[in-house]
Amino acid sequence: MLKRVHHINFLVADLDKSIERYKDLFELESVEVEMLPERGVATARFDLDGVWIVLVQPVDDASEPARILREQGEGVFLISFAVDDLDDAREKLVARGAISGSATTRDGLQNWRVIDLNPEAVFGAPVQLTEEV
Repeated sequence: MLKRVHHINFLVADLDKSIERYKDLFELESVEVEMLPERGVATARFDLDGVWIVLVQPVDDASEPARILREQGEGVFLISFAVDDLDDAREKLVARGAISGSATTRDGLQNWRVIDLNPEAVFGAPVQLTEEV
């Protein structure tokens, strides 16, 4: 089912400063900046040979990422694994108790569809699955 790490999200307080910091620290050149208004965040993505590093800044104080930033500060927000068929993976993981039966897939960045796993099923880690469509 899992193919590889698809992306790792880092929660940041200031996207512009974080972009410059990552560029300077890791000699990264290309960055794609995008808004996800339905999630209340602005993002910046760096492609590391097919694995994305995504910086996520909350822009809506009422959003879940904003709450997490307030409570936990900056840092790893989630790890996402690539799958070929998100609907098939969802069905299997609902049956195994790793995803709530009411959980739905949602659109992510670019052409990504994602779904979050129950943290209890994966040792408390913030994990999601991603399919590129």
